[in-house]
Amino acid sequence: MKPNMWKLIILAVFAILVVVFIYWDDITKTTAIEKFVDVPADVMNSARVPYEFDNYDFPPSIFEVAIWYGYSESKLILCQIIPALGSKECNIGGIEIVKYKFPVSLARLPNGKTAAVFNDGRIYLKDRLIDKLWQGPIKNSFPDRTIPLRVITLNPEADRLVGVGYDNRVYIKKKDPTANVSLETEWELIDGLSDVIYLLYEQDQTTGKYNYIIINRLGKVVSVPVDKPDTQPVPVGNIQEPVLKLIYDPEGYMMALDVNFNLRSFEKKEWKTSQLSQPNRRNKMSVLDVLYDKDQLMFGLVIIKETGMTEVMKQEDAHFMAPFVPLDLNKYVDSALDMRLTERTIIQTKLGVVPGQGLLEEEALDDDVNMAYQRQLLEDKKRLRDFCANRALRTDANYKNYDVLRSIDDNATKIEKLTEAIQDLISFDPDQKAIKESVLGIDVINPAPSGTTSSPSPTPSNT
Repeated sequence: MKPNMWKLIILAVFAILVVVFIYWDDITKTTAIEKFVDVPADVMNSARVPYEFDNYDFPPSIFEVAIWYGYSESKLILCQIIPALGSKECNIGGIEIVKYKFPVSLARLPNGKTAAVFNDGRIYLKDRLIDKLWQGPIKNSFPDRTIPLRVITLNPEADRLVGVGYDNRVYIKKKDPTANVSLETEWELIDGLSDVIYLLYEQDQTTGKYNYIIINRLGKVVSVPVDKPDTQPVPVGNIQEPVLKLIYDPEGYMMALDVNFNLRSFEKKEWKTSQLSQPNRRNKMSVLDVLYDKDQLMFGLVIIKETGMTEVMKQEDAHFMAPFVPLDLNKYVDSALDMRLTERTIIQTKLGVVPGQGLLEEEALDDDVNMAYQRQLLEDKKRLRDFCANRALRTDANYKNYDVLRSIDDNATKIEKLTEAIQDLISFDPDQKAIKESVLGIDVINPAPSGTTSSPSPTPSNT
């Protein structure tokens, strides 16, 4: 049989599996939605992810299929990345898998901060992605207090947060007149948009109106007018394979995250009439998301198989195929040393259009390297002052280093297990009393010389 025929057979089998998996709920006609239970504050503030969705049945998508297909041998990865999996699925030998918090999706905000969706489906903030501390989860992270988020972005005006939930529907934050970007207000459902796992925008050059560019839960790219979200989606582009995300590069070329979680680029700038680059022209590292820094190098949420989590890494070369390097080994962690992109451009790469809000208008000075560097110093000082103010008692800002919290939790678990082991050993030792008596009075700091008997140090008398 010809090699091309084998490829077609494999693709056909994979397509059948995708359709069956995605529409399994419709086939079995089973949906179980029960009342949402609030998570205690101490659990919310820990490094662990609670099992909140045991009684929920969210409609699956190509994203879950890709995780299952690519990491079927690792239940740890499956359970940690997909928040909708419950404790019944996430146990090994009857022992529940411990899930730890880490970011799975990134977005840049107009104030220069980075917003992330974590694997608990909530939103967290960071001043700079290279910092250690995350703030969050922010208030009203969940739409309807029950729906974990897949991804977040902004609206074209860049003044409201937009989110895609695990129910594959799209939500937008209510307008907050006191803030530049609405982050903590309640979510509103955008009626008409469904079967969505990812979105960005495009602007019609003739009418000036915006369209949603949507990846549906089959991994197909479609378009819907923003002012008519209930319109029948129109297929976009010529690509024959499913994709998970779309991201522009600063030069205007479109990139895509394929079902193997590899970053690839479209062959032509007019991506709608182009195909994805060949599989051998890809970033060989598996990532859940990427985000540009001001030096035109990308951050990546790299999947670490050994831990089942993601790690924030950064490139050392400005090319989509360049590998991601851990931050503690990276030569170009601080983008202030070579700033090439403005905040507006960084947002545009994920948003798809130039943000409408007049954010950071002084960025016109970025054409002058010296002025840009001086402004970056001022911004860093302001960031430090804001951070110090936020740490004061007059604020409820909640900053956490989840790497440290995870280490503390791991060590506490090890200590607990060691303590239990010691107690078990002592309880089954018939000579435990003799052993305790035999070591009384032994000076382990200043042991007696060989051939002599150690005796307790005399207790000084009161004078």
